Amino acid sequence: MGEGRGRTSCGWTPTQSRRLSRRTRIGTSRRCWRRPGAGTGRRAARSSTPTPPRSTASPRGCRRPPRRRLPPLAAWRPWCRSASASSPPRAPRASSGCSPPHPQPSSRTPTSGPTSSSPSSTPASRPRTAASATGASARSRRNGAACARRAPASRPSCNRKLVGARFFSAGYETTSGRMNESAEIRSPLDNDGHGTHTASIAAGRYVFPASTLGYARGVASGMAPKARLAAYKVCWVGGCFDSDILAAFDAAVADGVDVVSLSVGGVVVPYYLDAIAIGAFGAAEAGIVVSASAGNGGPGGLTVTNVAPWMTTVGVGSMDRAFPANVRLGNGQLLDGVSVYGGPVLQSGKMYELVYAGTTNTGATPSAADGYSASMCLDGSLDQAAVRGKIVVCDRGVNSRAAKGDVVHRAGAVGMVLANGAFDGEGLVADCHVLPATAVGAASGEKLRKYIAASTPQKPATGTILFEGTHLGVHPAPMVAAFSARGPNPQSPEILKPDLVAPGLNILAAWPSGVGPAGIPSDGRRTEFNILSGTSMACPHISGLAALLKAAHPAWSPAAIKSALMTTAYVKDNSNGIETEGRRVLRHGRRARQPGEGR
Repeated sequence: MGEGRGRTSCGWTPTQSRRLSRRTRIGTSRRCWRRPGAGTGRRAARSSTPTPPRSTASPRGCRRPPRRRLPPLAAWRPWCRSASASSPPRAPRASSGCSPPHPQPSSRTPTSGPTSSSPSSTPASRPRTAASATGASARSRRNGAACARRAPASRPSCNRKLVGARFFSAGYETTSGRMNESAEIRSPLDNDGHGTHTASIAAGRYVFPASTLGYARGVASGMAPKARLAAYKVCWVGGCFDSDILAAFDAAVADGVDVVSLSVGGVVVPYYLDAIAIGAFGAAEAGIVVSASAGNGGPGGLTVTNVAPWMTTVGVGSMDRAFPANVRLGNGQLLDGVSVYGGPVLQSGKMYELVYAGTTNTGATPSAADGYSASMCLDGSLDQAAVRGKIVVCDRGVNSRAAKGDVVHRAGAVGMVLANGAFDGEGLVADCHVLPATAVGAASGEKLRKYIAASTPQKPATGTILFEGTHLGVHPAPMVAAFSARGPNPQSPEILKPDLVAPGLNILAAWPSGVGPAGIPSDGRRTEFNILSGTSMACPHISGLAALLKAAHPAWSPAAIKSALMTTAYVKDNSNGIETEGRRVLRHGRRARQPGEGR
């Protein structure tokens, strides 16, 4: 689940083996080999269906020549439209396994119907605090994954990589009424971005060069790049409903996936009321590995979700890569920040006036005179005359981080500094803002507010933002991200959760062409890759590894694969082998710098 762009909404990506079913082999064969001892005067008919490249399938009654076994992958990996972030409504955010780390709330709110925090007697009708979904699954060994059409006359968008695509909306529409197709796409298509991002983490092909607005330039690849994908979309503007989730689970199992990557979650309830736990149990009984995100409710205890023992629950660890964007104040202080802004930067050497709209009569509109709305940089809360040409300091919470930048940008400001609150601590997430902007921790945010409060009209507070591109070889790494949910297991304390941590902080992966990197409607930029954070990004890393293990050891059970992953994970970071909460990564030597474009 990733740091959000829009409300919480998730889907899944099952990826499965390249082993084709007998029925599929019959339908796609072009050549026929006779069985040993078959009649010599009989010639098998050729199928009229063209054969995909590399296929050695043959019609019924024919023998296939040997072919190389390719790796399987099934990933039930939902794509989320993140949920709300920091402040007020903290409970839903903490429980949403698919939402981004609380930092990035959604621009659209989840359904206002019954929430997953109030268990329903009919799990099939209870909406989840998650988002819309795309998934991954390979051609089924049994029935074959279906490729749904939006309309009878439309053409399916499946290919040899995306071999299946379905959408499930019956539960949602039964509860909320017919879908508003002006706001949603009645098809498996990804109109949010999270599904494309997480699917490519699990099974994306090798790409070079790959970068986001000039950041993190290099070779990109999913964990199991030769796996095939199928999409299962279950979440919509109104939320995700358990009946749709279970229907998608059933479809993925019937399609014969090998791994399910589940970047979605809700609050912890008894297993017999939890649709995800029920669906995952059925998948595990069918021999399917289920990997699930731990949630983004950290750093508090008892926040982990998806805690059933038959799932592999994944938290977030950092990497030895960072995107510094520091704030230099007029008094000489330098505050650490992060950003992946890729447009024109602030004028070199110039110091801009700093404004904190949360201070009375400073930057707030008359309707937001209390300062709270303006401090959060909510829509319509900023006084354009007071902020034009200045850098605005915004508090994190309520609306999404990208939405705050859009509000500041439309008000005429030249930049934004997003400051963490006490709950968010020092955990930072880089964003592709629409204006020069950076995020700073709680301690730096407090210094910034005090500096502005001590200023006078004769001596205003000033500062600038210094974008430094991409830094490699950061120490220590990996470390557990601040937002990653922690144990102990609130449902079964004797079962330790999360099981593993994997890279999930500032992850570069594929991005759809119809969505801007900031994930908001006003962002007209287009990029093939984006950088997101969250347990939604960590989960598909483990899903891809599970697929590789399944390819190497097809007879292994889901429990055996989970055990192999847990017992071979590293427990040391890259700082001279010191034990930490993270996992060890390869040393990259001295810190290297790789500046982004326009810096």
